[in-house]
Amino acid sequence: RKVLQGVIVFILILTCGAGLGYFIKKYLKKGRTIVEKVEFPWERAFRRLKDLKTKDLPSQGLYEPYYVQLTWILRYYIEDRFNIHAPEQTTQEFVETTMKEKVLTTEQQKLLYSFLNHCDKVKFAQFVPTIEQMEAGYNLVWNFVQETQVREDLQENRKEVVQQDGLPK
Repeated sequence: RKVLQGVIVFILILTCGAGLGYFIKKYLKKGRTIVEKVEFPWERAFRRLKDLKTKDLPSQGLYEPYYVQLTWILRYYIEDRFNIHAPEQTTQEFVETTMKEKVLTTEQQKLLYSFLNHCDKVKFAQFVPTIEQMEAGYNLVWNFVQETQVREDLQENRKEVVQQDGLPK
């Protein structure tokens, strides 16, 4: 009986090993070429802004979720574009970091600081913004992304990444 159990275990291990070997051979085969479209930080931000616009949260009176998403888009754009870990920082920490790193102009820093303070009032102090303020905030983020994106002549050669070996980047 023990011999039979040992044989069954051996066959199961052998079968699993063969299956794993087949998977590795088929899906991780060397020499395969993978073409992957690169989404630049500004492209991602514009896509997310358009998605936010289609939700039409301001007209539904959903101020806080609107500002949470709008600031999330801005902060993740800044993180991806300038390598500043904005999503984990308070507004004050964020401003101090941008001043220290010198990735934004003084005007951009002041604009974003004012905007993020306004957003904080909505998110944490129950301030109720007007539709016009919400649209102005959206436009501010859109214009900031547009102003800070890398120009086309610098990104032309980076549109598609061709990867050899089939291994993750």
